[in-house]
Amino acid sequence: MFYAVILAGGKGERFWPASRALRPKQLLPITSDRSMMEETLIRLAPVVPNERVRVVTGAALAEPIRAALADLAPEHVWVEPEARNTAPPVAFAAAHLHASDPDASMAILPADHYIRDAGAFARALRYADRVARETGALVTFGMPPDRPETGYGYIHAGEKLGEEGPVAHYRAQAFVEKPDLATAEEYLKGGSHLWNSGIFVWRAADILEAFHRHLPEMSAGLEAYGRAVGTKSESGALENLFEASPALSIDYAIMEKADNVVVVRPDMDWDDVGSWSAMDRVFDADSAGNVFRGDVLSVDARECIVIGGDHPVALIGVEGLVVVRTEDATLVCARDRTQDVKAIVGQLKARPNGERYL
Repeated sequence: MFYAVILAGGKGERFWPASRALRPKQLLPITSDRSMMEETLIRLAPVVPNERVRVVTGAALAEPIRAALADLAPEHVWVEPEARNTAPPVAFAAAHLHASDPDASMAILPADHYIRDAGAFARALRYADRVARETGALVTFGMPPDRPETGYGYIHAGEKLGEEGPVAHYRAQAFVEKPDLATAEEYLKGGSHLWNSGIFVWRAADILEAFHRHLPEMSAGLEAYGRAVGTKSESGALENLFEASPALSIDYAIMEKADNVVVVRPDMDWDDVGSWSAMDRVFDADSAGNVFRGDVLSVDARECIVIGGDHPVALIGVEGLVVVRTEDATLVCARDRTQDVKAIVGQLKARPNGERYL
């Protein structure tokens, strides 16, 4: 069977002041009137129904997620013992699924991406699952860039290995860290470098074999946890697995080392919606380049993004601002500085009473 595992442990700090500890980005209606996690479930439904969806998150977010996703069985929200990047939860989920279904294949998805064309996503997901099952490859999604983005990692796509309609897959030549602007511009012109989306598809058995090969320090813990699934010792075995796991991303731990990685190039728009500046890629701007959500008034404002609350937000003669208003906090920053919102979060953490705003 084909399953989906949604990684939902992120804090979404760049979306402060809307994003808070118990209501982070993935639980907010950032791109529509539904939360980003709800949108993810809706996109998955034509390929992976809710009964085969699992969510992995931290203990603090488990109950808020269960409350927010009424259509998902509470026992399908799995709690990781501690946050240790993405490799340990992927290993945990693969071992759990393999223990109950040795033929399981699985998609790994972030909880908070924006994909406009759900049909194209479903088509690409089915294609990726077929490739993974037929070849034993570790499949990742590489998104065609439409701008010289320096905030994303890239995948160098090599030889084309197959295609079906608008979807194709290639041998993954290399994973590239976030480039400088000149390099990103060359990637855009060259056409063989794709954005690393953080979406993966593989058979559970194949990714577990990759963990045994490339992270042998996790082997004993993975085997013990697999045997413990469904027993009274499952919780303790999971804690032992995480204690033995390095805090690494799945890209660094496995994908950059494995020799059987392919990259699927879907025919769809995609955005990781990493900060407030992404709003103009989600919503249409007005004739002055502004994106306004909520009650906003403006006179001679240009290239601004405003997320208002219940009260009016008014702009006069300003350009290139992001303004986000909530009940108890307001953010005003330059549009090209939204990545620095985490610095404000850091200052609040250092304040004696700052936690009330986080």
